[in-house]
Amino acid sequence: MSNPAHARPGGHLGEFLRTSLYLGVCFAALLLYRMSVPGAPAVEPILFGYAALKAMVLAKFILLAHIFHLGERHRDQPLIYPTLYQGVVLWLLLLALTVVEEACKALWHGEALADAGARILSGGGIWRVLAEGLLLFLLLLPYVAFRQLGESLGKGRLAQIFFGAAR
Repeated sequence: MSNPAHARPGGHLGEFLRTSLYLGVCFAALLLYRMSVPGAPAVEPILFGYAALKAMVLAKFILLAHIFHLGERHRDQPLIYPTLYQGVVLWLLLLALTVVEEACKALWHGEALADAGARILSGGGIWRVLAEGLLLFLLLLPYVAFRQLGESLGKGRLAQIFFGAAR
């Protein structure tokens, strides 16, 4: 199947911008939620900029995963299977990138990797890490589902259904 980004306005750039915007809004919503939790550590405004930058980096990796057809199996099965499969593959990719990010931050600050791991687990423990991982997966599912549905309907059809006047 051809890459649907070529058929859309803006091609790969448009896909990158849409994915960055989606992830950025999701990350900002998570930060706003953290700010609303009583007794939680304060969220610095600079973290919103960091969330936007992280959204762009992750969007670039997601776009590369699509270009290299990562997680694109089960095309001949009902739409739920390729959606869940690609969602899990992208989720694992983003989790791996998050581990690399944390390792780089630790090394940048002169911290041992084992100490960085202990620091991450100490702020809420394994339950916080699992919850954030699950939230990331749940944020990816609508993105992947809309992308899979758009590919199944054909070039431009999903956008026409959502935004076009004709049905």
